[in-house]
Amino acid sequence: MTESLTLATILITVLTSLAAFSSREIFDRFALHPWSIAREGLWYQTITSGFLHGSLGHLLFNMVTLFFFGPYIESRFGPVGFAIIYLGSMLGGSLLTFARRRNQQKYRAIGASGAISGILFGFALLEPLSPIYLMFIPIGIPAAIMAVLFVLVSIFGMRGSWGNIGHDAHLGGAVTGLILTWVLEPRAISIFLDKISRGM
Repeated sequence: MTESLTLATILITVLTSLAAFSSREIFDRFALHPWSIAREGLWYQTITSGFLHGSLGHLLFNMVTLFFFGPYIESRFGPVGFAIIYLGSMLGGSLLTFARRRNQQKYRAIGASGAISGILFGFALLEPLSPIYLMFIPIGIPAAIMAVLFVLVSIFGMRGSWGNIGHDAHLGGAVTGLILTWVLEPRAISIFLDKISRGM
């Protein structure tokens, strides 16, 4: 059964994203704009930008991912633990984006990708051999392998500016999610290594 805070997060994100689709004012005020943060101190954007999306496809992909993986994190750590990992990863992704983009006046970023990355990496740390399925690929990829591939794509994407994708937020959120999961579950590394060794 999907946990209540996961559902509430999905609902709030859908509603705020739909509102921003028809309001340029909402987008301009709450999207992540590192240039303005550096010069005007609009730090709230590091969180509010995670509740906006650029298209229905963008929104759907992130919320479906959260629907499948969020309940695991919430059931394991409770609503408070879920909120810590989700919002902490969102902030971590935004801060890495800010650090890299604060001098790019035209750069803006939106989306829950940093938070979703943190949830996924928390799951991968605790369930490294559980299969994750991608669209158009019928074979499940172990979560630990998916995590490694994700990091590599993010790093090369940041270096090469691949596509209109927030690779900075992905990597920052993923690393933050790993750290926060480990903080909330100090045995996480042992759990990870034990499951890997038993699966070999």
